[in-house]
Amino acid sequence: MKKAKATVLVGFVLFALFLVFTYLAGHVDVAPIGPNGSSVGFSAINGAFRDTVGTGMFWYYLTEVYGYLSLLLMAAFAALGVYKLIKYKSLKKVDPEIICLGVFYVIVLGIYVFFEKFIVNYRPVILDAEEGLEASYPSSHIMLIVFVMGSTAVAIASMVRKETVSYAKAIVLTCDIIGVTGIIGRLLSGVHWLTDIFAGLVAATALLIIFQGVIGIINEKREAK
Repeated sequence: MKKAKATVLVGFVLFALFLVFTYLAGHVDVAPIGPNGSSVGFSAINGAFRDTVGTGMFWYYLTEVYGYLSLLLMAAFAALGVYKLIKYKSLKKVDPEIICLGVFYVIVLGIYVFFEKFIVNYRPVILDAEEGLEASYPSSHIMLIVFVMGSTAVAIASMVRKETVSYAKAIVLTCDIIGVTGIIGRLLSGVHWLTDIFAGLVAATALLIIFQGVIGIINEKREAK
């Protein structure tokens, strides 16, 4: 139990660092280097990254697909939870992993909505002339892909039965590959500043560590029964 609780604490510390970095991203080395003269923090680093990477639309569209896949996974777990709730007519009969996933999905979407309203900076490129400037910090695709794929791997590993271990390992490996290529793809797409990618990764990792710790607590309680 102590190890799982320590994991949760590490996650909260990392999320606190994300909040500190968010403040710095809006106040350190701010300069109007974005489209239409929009201001960006850590402008020297971000400007150099933009000029080096450029724009890679293949990677942009690939990570868009990953984003939709992540949303489908969220919907699938939500549907499974609703199905079990209706079938057994008791929330206690629903896998705790699914309930935890639902709670954390709400948190991830809440962070996305918050930064759509309280904008730290805009994208380094305008993807749609009619849409104009779009919020870019933190990278919502990085948050979504990394957390959803990572939490799916953790949840499947926790829920799976021994006779389906090989099947579960294949799912976990697939989630890991999508998560890693999603990070690389978003970096190479050039539609975010480097600090957007970094912040999205830190936020997602923090939530994933907390989620893993909570699942660890659940499993330790199961074993204690």
